[in-house]
Amino acid sequence: MRSRSLFRALPGLLIVLAALVWALPIRAGDLLLDMLDVGQGDSLLLRSPDGKVILVDAGDGHVDVTAELRARGVDHLDLVVVTHAHDDHLGGMEAVIRAFPVGVFMDSGVPHTSQVYTNLMAAVEALDLPYQAAEQGQHIRFGAEVAVDVLWPGRVKLHGTRSDLNANSVVLRVEHGNDCMLLTGDSEEETEVRMEIRGLEPCGLLKVAHHGSNYSSTDHFLIKVKPGIGLISVGESNRYNHPGVDTLGRLEAHGVAPYRTDLDGALRVISSGHGMRVQKGIVSVALGAVAPPAVEARQVESERLREAAPATPRFVASRNSEVFHAPGCEWAAKIKPANLVTYDSYDDAIADGRRPAGCCHPQPGDHQDSEP
Repeated sequence: MRSRSLFRALPGLLIVLAALVWALPIRAGDLLLDMLDVGQGDSLLLRSPDGKVILVDAGDGHVDVTAELRARGVDHLDLVVVTHAHDDHLGGMEAVIRAFPVGVFMDSGVPHTSQVYTNLMAAVEALDLPYQAAEQGQHIRFGAEVAVDVLWPGRVKLHGTRSDLNANSVVLRVEHGNDCMLLTGDSEEETEVRMEIRGLEPCGLLKVAHHGSNYSSTDHFLIKVKPGIGLISVGESNRYNHPGVDTLGRLEAHGVAPYRTDLDGALRVISSGHGMRVQKGIVSVALGAVAPPAVEARQVESERLREAAPATPRFVASRNSEVFHAPGCEWAAKIKPANLVTYDSYDDAIADGRRPAGCCHPQPGDHQDSEP
């Protein structure tokens, strides 16, 4: 368990450490997606190659998202999105919109009676922020190289579901070159069905809905989306038992590599437009926590893979999945030894009916030496 009190008395040092860690290699054309560690809540920060900034949700207010944004060099927000009116997604947003210039404020258009929601919308009005209700079919140019499409809610909202607020969450599809990120809020199975009716295309990264609860990320949805990477924003030892065991099982069965803020800390996805990589174990300035560097975590998992697999595997897969992975892939290292399947060649894996995993994009020329 990560200690949230470590170095709490040294905020200056934390800021220096954060600057160093966040300076890991980034190219000028990269799109950045940061999943902030806000405990049992959601907060996602998107930055385009040409400096456009979107914030999707801001946690429940117990973590200072304003400080987290400033630590990452944010000085404005072109678009702020509140996926739905639950406190764990909008509780910190009023402080954010009062701290930064905001271009447009967007939400699901489904109100709530909570005082937190009421206060936030009063602040939007007092600050005279341009307001936009999200609606399926809206297309947003996020700088010159990135496009954002609203997949939900529809013009006619869902009613009579287990949670209408969740089911009408704003769902965004972000495209950068050949890379795709699907940001789902707390959407539920009914949301997934409605989006499937309209047509869902594969997307390499999935922000797993509702902190990984069992009410979404269904088999039919994962078959349509075919993600290789799954990001889960979830609090340590939370009372909801998120993420759900069933959801984690479905993610594994469909070859989705899960990254969790309760285990991995704040996460960063770097998209080049031709592939995505995940950095984990990042310093969180607001929480005062330091986790192992991302590169160290990958080395540990590579050792586990070598212990589990034969001496010279080229490609690996799980018996419970349709996909196969390149050697050294982080997700491959998490396959249980009892479920591990190995192939000497790319063609052997294809002949066995498997497809390349979206998280590592194995190629025919990939190989792994027999010695560490």
